[in-house]
Amino acid sequence: MAAGYSLAWALVYIPFMIAFFLLNSHATLLLAACLTPLQGLFNFLVVMSPKVRSAKQPRRGENLTWRQAFIKAYMSRGERRKTGGLTQEISELIAGYQNGINVYKGL
Repeated sequence: MAAGYSLAWALVYIPFMIAFFLLNSHATLLLAACLTPLQGLFNFLVVMSPKVRSAKQPRRGENLTWRQAFIKAYMSRGERRKTGGLTQEISELIAGYQNGINVYKGL
């Protein structure tokens, strides 16, 4: 994922830097105004790519297109968390503080 974030940064800032040092005109401002907000889209695609690849894997005879896999990954609620263990202790601690009870056991 680090390479994806680096590529997203490069897609936005390298053309801007080239235009800034070579042109230095209003076109440079326009280029920055168009590319800078797109970095959020590129980062979103990097974050979604593992989920989309996971949704794309065929299961129970379903063969999704890339578009269907993207929609399925976007609409999913993520992985279900396991109950018990440290997460259970932390949730009890938070619930205790919300109720005004100090239940700290030395996590």
